[in-house]
Amino acid sequence: SISAGWIFVLFFFSLIALYLSVGIGINMLARGKQGAEAIPNYGFWSEFFDSFRAGVALVFCCQCRPKATSSYSTMAPETSASTNSYQGLSA
Repeated sequence: SISAGWIFVLFFFSLIALYLSVGIGINMLARGKQGAEAIPNYGFWSEFFDSFRAGVALVFCCQCRPKATSSYSTMAPETSASTNSYQGLSA
């Protein structure tokens, strides 16, 4: 007997196949697109996988690079209220 999980997986991949076949058919026949441009929502999927690849690289390669040292110097805290440019509202 097939479990509910396998039914979900089969249903999910069937929907993906239907989405791609109908979308590619419409783009090729009605819109005249060829090649990768015939994939439905090509711009979205291209950007999605580029962002996914960048995220994976950030997560797994961030540990590999040496820590960058800051070239900024720290600021000393202000000791006097008179040096503060904001004095508040006076009534």
